[in-house]
Amino acid sequence: MSFLITLAQAASTAATQAASNPATVTQTTENAKAWYEYGLIGWYYNGGFFMIPLFLCQVIGLAIIIERILAYRAISIDTSGFRAKIAALLSGGKVDDALVLCDTTPGPVSATIAVGLRRFKLLRVLGKPADQIESEVSKAVDDFGVHIIAILEKHLPLLATVTALAPLFGFIGTVYGMVEAFDAITKAAGSGNIILVTASGIKVALLTTVLGLCIAIPAQFFYNAFSNRVNGFVLEVEESATELVQNLALMSALGDSAITSSPADAKPVLATTTA
Repeated sequence: MSFLITLAQAASTAATQAASNPATVTQTTENAKAWYEYGLIGWYYNGGFFMIPLFLCQVIGLAIIIERILAYRAISIDTSGFRAKIAALLSGGKVDDALVLCDTTPGPVSATIAVGLRRFKLLRVLGKPADQIESEVSKAVDDFGVHIIAILEKHLPLLATVTALAPLFGFIGTVYGMVEAFDAITKAAGSGNIILVTASGIKVALLTTVLGLCIAIPAQFFYNAFSNRVNGFVLEVEESATELVQNLALMSALGDSAITSSPADAKPVLATTTA
């Protein structure tokens, strides 16, 4: 009972103080923040003009990261198994079936092998000798490799640009904010709390640096990860191209017997290498 009486007295005292000092209530209400002043949105809201390019960097970087993750996942295949199937088809002289398999399989490896097979068919129709077939197929595959690398590295230069620009925008925003903070100190000299004005201005100024680094660090991480993935694809393409040239050269050397072998009698005489 005594606890309840004490609580009631405290509540009554608080109400009396609030009634006698309405400025305190008004100040508390003014200090309440809106929903858009909290978290990351609050950083953008309070950070000033240079938050606009930082926001664009964040959107562009996030879009590229998501797009590249989905793109690389879509073209990832079992390269060793695919190359084994191609070698088995070529051992049976089924060049057209190998082309169909390449056309229905996504990825740079299948596209590169398809280019080599089409050039091989054309040269066989033209009656070119085996040594010329080998060199022409190898050249066609090498020329196509440039396009493969360009496709695999799509948007990566832009992601690298975001990685470089985000901290710079953050730093310049901080410098500009510091200039504004010292200007406010000059204007408030002798008429206010200089420490409070300085702390508030510097806090807002540093938000751009923090956000710039928060954007650049993940962008740099994913750029390095994507670059390693591209190098992996290029290595798979080079190994597959070398194996294809060897197999087609062997087919050319064997002549028509390699093309006319029946499926039942076909043996895996062509080279297969493991990735």
